[in-house]
Order: sequence, then C-alpha cells, then structure tokens
Amino acid sequence: MKYLLSEIRPPNCINRSIFANIFTSQKASLVVNKVNKLEFYVVHTESDEPYIELKDALSIDETILAIVPFQPRQLDNEWLMVLNESNELFYIGYNQETENFVRINGTILNGNGQQQLLDVDPILLSNFNEESGYFIVHCFQGMIQVMVLNKDTKFDTLLIETTNKRSKKNNLHNEIWNTNTTAIGNIVIHQMVILENTDKFQDTLAILYRDFQYNYSLRYYRISPEEGKLLLHTQFEEFDEPPSCIIALKTGGILVLTSLHIFYFANPMVNLQLTGESDSIFVSRNGEQQLIVKKIDSTNYPELITSSFTNYTIIDDNRILAVTNTGMSYIIYFSSKYKGRKLEVISTINLIKLGMTTVASDVHHIDKNIFFASSKLSQSILFEILQQKPFINICQFIPSSPPLLNIDPRFAGMQCSLLTCGGGYDSGELRKVHNKIFDLSLIKQFGTNLDTSQILLLKMNNKTYNIATKDMNGKINGEYLLEEEGPKSCFKEIDIHCHVQHELVLDQRIVDDNRISVTEQGCYINDQKVSNEKTFYGKILENGIFLQLTSQNRIIIQKGANFIKTVNLKAEFKQVTEIDMVQSSENKFFLLVAFDDGSYELHIISKESPYSKILLQEVVFDSNDGISSCAILFDDTSSSAWLLFLSGSGSIGQVYFDLNDGVKNKQAIVSQHASGLPCRFFKDKNRRIFMADRNQIFGLFIDETNLYKAASIIEINNINDVIFLNEEKILVSTDVNKLSLYSLKTNSVANANDNIIYSNMLNTKSLHIPHTNLSIAICFENKINPTNDEYQKYSYLKLIDNSSMNVVDFFEFANNSSWDLVDMCIIPNGLEQTLPRYSFAILSNSSNKNEILLIFHIKKNKIKRLPLIDILGLSDSSELTLQTVGLVHSEKPKLIVGGNITFIVELVYDPDRNNFIWQLLPGTTVQLPIHTLGAISIDKYIIMGDIMKGLYIGELHDPADFDDNATETFSKLSMLKLRCNLDPYFLTTFDAVKSTEDQMEIIFGDSLGNLSSLEIDSDNKDVKQAFAFNIGEQINIIKAIDHSLQIQDFALKFDKANKIKSLLHIIAVLGTVNGGLYCISKLEEEPTEKIEKILERCQMELVSYLKTLSLTSNTTKSITYSNWLSVKDWKTLSKNESGNYIKKETFGMFDLALIRKWLYRDYQLNKSCQRNKSDENVLDNMRANLKVCYRNKSLLQRLVYESSLL
Repeated sequence: MKYLLSEIRPPNCINRSIFANIFTSQKASLVVNKVNKLEFYVVHTESDEPYIELKDALSIDETILAIVPFQPRQLDNEWLMVLNESNELFYIGYNQETENFVRINGTILNGNGQQQLLDVDPILLSNFNEESGYFIVHCFQGMIQVMVLNKDTKFDTLLIETTNKRSKKNNLHNEIWNTNTTAIGNIVIHQMVILENTDKFQDTLAILYRDFQYNYSLRYYRISPEEGKLLLHTQFEEFDEPPSCIIALKTGGILVLTSLHIFYFANPMVNLQLTGESDSIFVSRNGEQQLIVKKIDSTNYPELITSSFTNYTIIDDNRILAVTNTGMSYIIYFSSKYKGRKLEVISTINLIKLGMTTVASDVHHIDKNIFFASSKLSQSILFEILQQKPFINICQFIPSSPPLLNIDPRFAGMQCSLLTCGGGYDSGELRKVHNKIFDLSLIKQFGTNLDTSQILLLKMNNKTYNIATKDMNGKINGEYLLEEEGPKSCFKEIDIHCHVQHELVLDQRIVDDNRISVTEQGCYINDQKVSNEKTFYGKILENGIFLQLTSQNRIIIQKGANFIKTVNLKAEFKQVTEIDMVQSSENKFFLLVAFDDGSYELHIISKESPYSKILLQEVVFDSNDGISSCAILFDDTSSSAWLLFLSGSGSIGQVYFDLNDGVKNKQAIVSQHASGLPCRFFKDKNRRIFMADRNQIFGLFIDETNLYKAASIIEINNINDVIFLNEEKILVSTDVNKLSLYSLKTNSVANANDNIIYSNMLNTKSLHIPHTNLSIAICFENKINPTNDEYQKYSYLKLIDNSSMNVVDFFEFANNSSWDLVDMCIIPNGLEQTLPRYSFAILSNSSNKNEILLIFHIKKNKIKRLPLIDILGLSDSSELTLQTVGLVHSEKPKLIVGGNITFIVELVYDPDRNNFIWQLLPGTTVQLPIHTLGAISIDKYIIMGDIMKGLYIGELHDPADFDDNATETFSKLSMLKLRCNLDPYFLTTFDAVKSTEDQMEIIFGDSLGNLSSLEIDSDNKDVKQAFAFNIGEQINIIKAIDHSLQIQDFALKFDKANKIKSLLHIIAVLGTVNGGLYCISKLEEEPTEKIEKILERCQMELVSYLKTLSLTSNTTKSITYSNWLSVKDWKTLSKNESGNYIKKETFGMFDLALIRKWLYRDYQLNKSCQRNKSDENVLDNMRANLKVCYRNKSLLQRLVYESSLL
C-alpha cells in the first residue's frame, strides 16, 4: 500500500428525491438520495419564509439506483423500497417508538443472462391499497418485473422483529413477494406511470419508450394485482416528434408533452369531447385511440423549440407544474369533466410560463404555493410560486455537487486551490475549492497623517475602541477613538494621554482606567514608574499582568506594583525574538519564549512555587531561519495545549500536548508555508489565531488530526500590523497610512464558502494564466442558429479573476457564429518574433484548417484574438474530430493535437507571409484504434489514451531538442500498447507525471470507477502496475501534480527538522461523475513495508469495530448501517455463471476515510470537557478495541495531515 487516497470534497450529488410520510402520517418529508446516502428533511411551511431542515441521514453500503415510497398495511407512516447497484431490493422503515430506522432485506434480482440498462436510470413504481400492493421494477434491458405482496405479510411484525434482532444477520425476505418477469422487446423505456381509475380489477401501466431507430411511442399494459402479470393492451403509433414526459391524471388519462404539442390520451374506457375546438386545440386519433392535441405557440414560447419538459408535479385537479431541461418552469392548466361514465369533456389546456427555477431531476408540491426541485446538475431549491411577477421566489438552496469535468490546480507556496468545472448541458458552475474557513469583508477605511507601522488596542468599551499607533521606531505617534457602527464607523484623533510617548514603547494597555506602559526604560502605570529595569521585550495581558525581558534573559512578571515572579531563562545569552504568556488558572501561567537560533523554552509558573519549571526546551527551526513569532493556545473545553512557531523563511512549527498527560506524549510537526516575509501570529482572547505576512492574512484551523492548518483569507498589499478588536472585527494597518476595519465570519464547515460562479452554460475547461491571478474557461450552449434555423453548439471564452471569482471578460465570436471549442493550453514564448504576452492556444473542431488552432492572449484584462493561422502539411480537416491539445515542450511552441487522428504541430514564423504558421511535423501523425481521449508529453515520450483500447506510449525523437542547428527531421512516431494486469473499461481520463529522474507515472481512471497507476522506467521501458483500486463511481478527470510544487518539509522531531523528509507527496487530484474530489498520495519513506503493515492492521481494527462508523450528531438518532470500508474491488463488464459482474482484487492503495473518521471521533470526544457517561464509555471502548490505532496515532495523524491537499 504505497499509495493513499484522501477525500477533498465528498460526492454530494443529488440523484433523485421523493416526498413521503416517512416519520409521521400527518406531515410528509423530503427524502434526498445523494449517491449512497439518504437524507431526510422536514419542510417548515408555517413561517413567513418557508425552509427545510435536515432531520436524519442514512448511509447505504452501495450506490442507490432508485427509491420509491409505499404505504405498508398495519402502519401509519410510509416506507421506502431501495434498489442498489448490486440489484438488491430492500426496505427502509422508520420505527416511531424507538426513533430509529430499520433495514429489511428483500431480494436480489437475478442478473443471469440480463443486460443492464444502457442510457436510462432504473425505474421503481409502487401501488398499494388496503387489499393488495405491488412494485414494478425496470432495471434490466427489455424486461419489467412485477413484485406482488403476499396478503399475509405483516410489516408491523417485521418492524418489531428487525428492531429486536438488530445485532443478528438480516436475512433476505423473499417470501414477502411473488415475482413475475415480462419481456417487452428491444426498446428503451424513458418513463412509466400507472394510470388512475382505469379499471376496478386491473390497473394500466403506460410506457413511454423509443426503439433503436429513435422512434418514440406509447404502450399500455394491463396489470393483474392478483398474479402480477403484464399483458399488452394498446400499442400506439409513433409520434412525429419525440415526447419527453408523460403525466398520469386523476381522470385516468395521461398528458404527453413534447416541445411543440401537448397531447391528452383519455382513460382507455371512455370517449373524448372537446369544447371550443380551434387551430390550436383539436381532436385527433392515434390508431384507434382518440386524443386531444394542443399546439404550443412557438412565438410565445420560443425557448421550447430548443428544450424539452423533463419533470412535473401535480398541484391539484386542474394545475400541473412542469419544468424543462433548462430549468424553465410552466403551469399547465387542464380542465375536464365527465358526462356520464363513458364521456369526458375537455374544456381547457393552457400553458403559462413562470420563470427559471433549476435544472431539476425531481419536482415536488410541498404545500399550497411551496415547491421543492432537486437537481443533479445544479443547485436544489425550495421555492414559492407568487401571483405576480416575478412568479418564482427562491426560499432556500440545498448544495449539490454536479459532475466534474475539469480541475485546474494552482499552488501559491503551500496554499493550494482548485478551479473546477462542473455541470450539465444546460447548467454549469466554476468553483474555486479552497479552505475558506474564515471570511473577511471590508467595512470601512480610515486615513492617518502619520506612519502606522504598529497599532495597539488600548481599551475596549462596547463598540468603542481606544487605538494607539506607533511609528517605525517604536514610538507612539497618535491616539484615536474608533466607534464601530458598520459603514458609519467613525475614526477620530484624540489628544495623546501617554506620558511616555517620547520613549520606545514596547506595549501599552488601559486596564481599569489605568494606562500601563512597558518601555525600554522600565514600566509605568499612568505617569508613575513601577519598574526601573532596562527592558528588551514587553507584553501586557488583558488583566493587567505584564512582563519584562531584562538583561541576561531574565523575565520579570508583575501586576501593578506587585511582584509575581522572576524567570531565569536557561538560554542566558540567546536573542529572544518573541514571548507569549497565558494564564491557565488563577495561580498558574505558561510562558513561551522563542529565540533567533530556532529554539524555544516553555515554562510553567505557579504563584505557589518560588521557582518556575521548564517543561520543554527544543529546537524548532534551523539557526539560519530562527523563530520570528510564537503563540500558546489552550482549548477551554479540554486540557489541550498547542505551541505554534513561525520561522524566518515562513515555516510553521507546532507542538500539541494534553496537560493531564504532560509533555511526554506530545506531538510535533513542521510544515513549510512559503509566503511573503516577514510573517507573524496574532490572536484573540478566545484561542482564534491568524497570521499575516506583507501581502496576505491567513487563518489557522484545527483539522481531524488535532493539528493546525493554515488557509489564506484575504490578500492585502503592504500589511504592517493586524489586531483583533473582538471576535467579529479586526483592524489592519498598511504602508499607505491607512487603517482598514474588517468584519470576520467563521464557517463551521470547511467547504461552506467555496467561491462559485453559476451559469446556464456548461463550463468544460479552465486554464490558469501563469504569473497572473486570471484563468480562462471554455463554455458552451446549444441554441438555434438564426441564419439557417439549425440547432448548433456555440462556444465562448470567459476570463475569470481567481481572487474575487468574477467574470471580468466574455469573448464571443463575431456575427454570432457557431464554434466548437474543446481544449486549450498555454503557448510558451520560445520564438524570436515573440507572441503577445499571456498567449494561449484554443483547439476547435472545424472543417477549415486555419480554424483548428486559434491563438488568443490577455491584454488589460481583455481576451484578444490573433488572426487565423493555417496548418501547413495537414491535407484535409473535414473528417477530423479533435478532443485534446497539449504542450510537447515546456519551452517551445510545439503542441500535440489528439482525436480520431493525432499529430504534432510547431508554431513558426514565416517571413514570406510575415505571419506565424502551424507546421505539421513529419512522421508525427498517429491513429489509435478507436479514438484518442488524450495525449501527453513527458520528456521524449508521448502517452496516448484510446477510449476503448487503453493506454499507448511512443518515443519522440526531435533532433532540434538537443541541437538547435540540427537538420534532421522527426523520426516516425509509433505507439506501443501498454499492457497491465487490470485494464480499464472505457478509459475516461488519464494524466502523467515524472516521479523520479528515470521514472514516470501514468494515473488513469475509467467509467466503472476503476483507478490505477503505471510506473514506467524510461531506461528499459519496464511497466509496473503500481496500484489498482475502485473509487465507487465514474472518474471524469485526473490531474497529475508536479512534486516540485509541493514545497514542504515535515518532521516529528524538531532537532531534525531539516533532515527528515516528508512521509509522502501528492501525485494527483481527481474528480468524479458525482462531484467527488480526491487526491492520491505516494509514500516516500523507504522501506514502506512497516507503514503498510501498520495501515493494514489499523484497517482491520476499524472495520471490525463498527461503532467507529457511526458518528453521533445532534441531527440523528438513527443507525448508520455501513460505510466505505476502504476496500473496493476492481469492476469489469464480464459476467460469471450466476450472471453477476466479475470483480477482481485490488492492491497497492489505502483509503484514509476510516482513519479520518476515527481521528475526528477521537478528537471530538477528547475535546469535550462535559462528556457524559455514555461518551466516556465510548472513548474507553475505542481505546480498548483500537489498540493498534492508538499506539500509532501520531503516525496516522501525520499521514492524514500530509495527504490533505487543502
């Protein structure tokens, strides 16, 4: 297990949702399916602004494919039938007495000889009444299964038995059902509904389907609730236009929706009549079936020409809310009444446009005018429909994670952020993924006439603050009164009342109306000198206790004129750089002293003891760096303590220990944090700590390892000083004699404040422009071309400011012309006739050779396009379908272009044309068996991926790379198939990185979620499959990360801080179809066998100790049935004799998910000083059962800490 998998963001995609009476029969709740998790929400409609609240959550061991509610007999509340990816059907029910969920295993559908559905999701329907009940299941191609409930089944008994036998194996309950399977032919079912009130003895199933010639039609099947058989009743003729949605009405008929018409098919048992027939609504026939046809006026609804209805919810007998694939919402008004039993009279079918909601996967009518729309490709929303424009009022969002299509990592020192592209055809998001735990917003700026190199908070009274400023020489040069009232805040200068303003003031504070000053000449209270000691460093605590660093590194601590203690430092002649002191109790202090040689001393001081006691004396950093800043932090809710240090080169060192255990079990770590120097800490009285360099402020937060991590908060030029005014306000001084007041917000969830740009266009690619804070994004939309009325793809470019996450420029082609932009890359400036700065190439699918590779550049935050450039040597481009472009040489403008044909071109200057040209390099044209997914250049090697055949490698010999005067041409590029033990099944993505001087690594993923890596020795071309794993869902994008970008150095012992390498480094980041973000790390320390054995033993402990998988929270009383067990088999598309897909054993990869959960659980339980007896028992039980984990806790913490990309 040389590789570790670490989660950055979990897959949070909302696949489907239902609205059912899960908890009580009186009030329904929302059930949201997020991949392998069910979330239960209560909708509050009684307030002025409706809102939803998470009530409970359940994790399922596999991906959920379909869910449907049903009403069991003998029970008041509804249950759920769930279908997972292993074709298991089981029931989830809520026990109202125990307030727990139960799971009852139903049956496993036999997949022998069956084919999974091709391009649609499985469908579950239920129909239950007091006498009978059945499910309809469609999960195999060409088959429908009807499962009829046995009449003697008692769900109340099952509920009690399952609750009482929770610890025993939950066996299958096949006896509950009689199952019948019906073959329906080689068709693709898009939707099924059960018609209402069609027959007293038999129900009718309506199926909207298409055949493999893409002809759409409708069928009715009769269902016998007694036998569960399906019998074909009516076969309708094909539609002239493809329907997208069918709606079962209470009348027994159905509405069929297309982009141009609304069709109404009546109950098969009745005849139709229309009042007010016209050109826009009339009676027609489909075979022997009468129907009403309503034309949709394209002049009033032009957007429907390029969109289709996908979801609906019935409001009442006359109104239906329908939503299109673009998120546009409509009310369908339908009015009919019966004359007798056999004649239905239709009076009205109207369509009313409301406005945009979201690209919905399901829509539910909650209550009155309140609705909920869940979305897989965008945000899910709770909204109201109003009587006046705007008709749509969004009340609340539920975040989701759409499919990820691209990841663009960006490193700034040790600060990493990811710009991701995600969404669907009619929705998109650009997301900046980073640890924005804190958020600073500028309230107001104040100017000063004098130098503000340092600011001091003298006194605080409600929202009024006394502020003193110091010049660069350390002398107080101004005093101000800040009255904080938001944007109306007032900052005014007042007379200086300081009697020592001409001395070098080290610290000053007003406590109980007494001004305490520590200067070089001694200490003063008001104008009275209370100490004559020459002072080199001074600090005043909030309670008025102050300390002085005097000669021979002696520290005097006193309060007013009352002497408390003298501390003689062991390092008598070292230069002190900073001191921090905290009071842990009324009689006890901790004193931390940092020195310029990189060492520190920690003393404990008691008023009851005549001498201080030294707890720690260590070296943190190299003597060339020293310690520039230090801080002590205590957790008020526990006995935990942290010591933090900053080096002169920007490294962060930290020590954690429990005061009850003493320092013998301390944990220590150093991480490199490259930043603009100098850098120092500042903190408030509540253990919140920030640090700032000259141009940036960082917040520090504790992760599950119980250690601090730094996250960038805001960039501010020329920072001098920062102080906390209170928990929610900070004050920043800068070189330009300005003081800036900021409000501070803390997010409890790490990803709560990812910056997101939403759009109705799909963003497919993003590219960071080097040496700028800008990125380019490719986006597109499909719309009608007004010149030829054809439905075409239109591509655009967006220029993104990465700091503010705003679109600063938008490029669209002249004359609204249609372009198909697919990829892009930076063009290096390796030419004598240089290109404009910040140039990049865009790959376009075009029949014109001079439109295939377009060159753009950035100028004054605008996207500029250069004239079209021809590709010389490319004979014909009309048959090309291109997909990828990338650099061959990091310093030369040579690009490899891939698709159904792959070739290499070089940008050269042609003096005859007085212009640049793309020159096709001879011998570089290659065609893979099916289609080139991507092409990457690593040194002299070209790596290509074929979507079906896997990975290929070829050696590229370019004499010009070694000799600028070489006259030889390229040798012919030939590709060799890379063989591996476990091949990908439909390759979806890959990337490569040079891991060592003579070795490269290819990381790849496929449509089944398989993830693997090939290590290739560049000398002898040996190929080794380094790991094989399955992540649980399709992998859409992999981006390798250059090891040189990770400037870090970790150590567990400070005296070897610069000698011990980090345990691992991150080699890649990947994104999935359900929006999950992960990073892959590789163990560096050799030999790795010891760490691998420890991880295996820890995993065995954690999997067997199932209690660690159930993390208690205040929102749930349920049992988590299972979780990711860090073991996923390699999936294949081959079947065994039983009809199940063959899975193969994986190797080489360890998922840190369980380790992280346990560390977080342990941290939470240790953190609380008010643990109840139950918490104490859990903690003791964990320690008793997880002995290997606790024995290696420091190692596990370090692995998790180092493997976290953000």
